[in-house]
Amino acid sequence: MNASRKYKHRHPSGVSLLEVMFAIGVVAIGLLGVAALLPIAGQQVGMAHVADMASVVGRNAFREIDIRGYKRLDMWIDGTGNAYTPPNATTAFCIDPLYVATNGASTLGNMTRVNVRAQAGGTTGLSLAEADLIFRSHDELTFDKPDEQLDPATQKYVTNGTTELRREDEGRMSWFATIVPKRENDGNTSADLFTLSVVVALNRPLTPSAENEATFGVSNIRSSVAGGDFKLDASFSQLDVREGNWVMLIGNGSTPNAYRWFRVVAMNEATRDLTLYGGDWEYAANNTQVVVVRGVVAVFEKTIRLETSSLWAY
Repeated sequence: MNASRKYKHRHPSGVSLLEVMFAIGVVAIGLLGVAALLPIAGQQVGMAHVADMASVVGRNAFREIDIRGYKRLDMWIDGTGNAYTPPNATTAFCIDPLYVATNGASTLGNMTRVNVRAQAGGTTGLSLAEADLIFRSHDELTFDKPDEQLDPATQKYVTNGTTELRREDEGRMSWFATIVPKRENDGNTSADLFTLSVVVALNRPLTPSAENEATFGVSNIRSSVAGGDFKLDASFSQLDVREGNWVMLIGNGSTPNAYRWFRVVAMNEATRDLTLYGGDWEYAANNTQVVVVRGVVAVFEKTIRLETSSLWAY
């Protein structure tokens, strides 16, 4: 053997500073992407919660209307406290006790708003407190958060002095209804069928103002199939109309007028362009009006017959 032979040992090479910086950059980009998704995810969860709550409120509203007899002709009272009788079988109207109890006689577009009797055979309509119990959802309960995270939350109550009356709730969801004569395929209205639309709103303000509720004309309709694209006229003001909200179209070119709810797909306030989804719209722009009610998030419809007596009478 050659004692002078030298053996070379290969030491494992380390990670260079450039590779470390590159790895940190990749991880940072990934974390930024995840952070950017969190607000979007939170928004989607909030929208899903609103949709779920609206569906519950809508189903409950149909039950309230049936159980309390709000389809009966003798249950309606106008904004002045007198019995309301539609002028004819083709007249549409709006059952909105919250708004009528707050503001008195009023209209939704050109549709008369009515209150309902506090009880069958009664002479007065619902007060604001009574309307609030029936036409507002009370499912979103409120709690006091404890100072200590491990302690349970405490239910809040509406009280009268020291007496607990009922559980306190946020009361964000409310509803009203429109009753419109049902149109047949030939465009004529049915003799005894009506479309009942339960309109659910989130944080709906009851104060009359152009910012909360308004009716606008239409200057152009580019498409009217399954909703369509509408350009509002110059009277349009900056209202809070968002994707997913609902608006009502009024068709004035026939007798009786047509009333139909549509979901907002897109709204460009700068150009006044409004894209809607729903049924076909057969009216020209000069015979079309758009009614915007702030906060409407869902509309549920069914075909009904009006009643002349109580379901429980025998």
